[in-house]
Amino acid sequence: MNSVNLIGHLTREVQMSETQNGAARISGTLAVKCDFRNEDGSRDTTFIRFVAFGKLAEIIQKYTTKGSHIGIQGWLDNYSFEKNNETRYVSQVVVKDISFLDTKEQTNRLINRHENNDNTTSEEALPQNTPITDVFTDSEEVTIPDDELPF
Repeated sequence: MNSVNLIGHLTREVQMSETQNGAARISGTLAVKCDFRNEDGSRDTTFIRFVAFGKLAEIIQKYTTKGSHIGIQGWLDNYSFEKNNETRYVSQVVVKDISFLDTKEQTNRLINRHENNDNTTSEEALPQNTPITDVFTDSEEVTIPDDELPF
C-alpha cells in the first residue's frame, strides 16, 4: 500500500504549470512538524514536496497561499533525472485530496492579501475536497530559503 497523509503549512506560493497534454499542474512544499521533541524541547520540521493535477491543482492554487494550513492525502512518487552529468533522486507526494484547515476567515484574509487578479472575495465559499487521479510528468529541484518559511 502506498498512502501518505500529511498536515502542515505551505512554505511559499504553489507553482502553476501545465503538463505536456495541457492539464493544470501545481507543485509546492509542505512544512510538517515532527511529533517528537529534541533535547532542547523544540520540534524539527520536515519539508515535503508535493504535486497535484487537473481541477484539484486549480483549486489548491486558488484557495491557498504561503502559510496556508492544509492536509493532503495521496501517494509517494520517486523519480530520478540527470543534471550536470549527475543523477538526482526526488521523492514527492502526488496529491489526490486536500483539506483546508484554516478557518474560512483566515483563508480569505490570506488569499485577499496575496490576490493575483482572480477576483476572489471574502464571501466566496471554500471548495469541498476534490479527488484527482493523473500522472506526474516533469520535475524541478527545490531550495527553500529560511526567510520563506511561514513560521
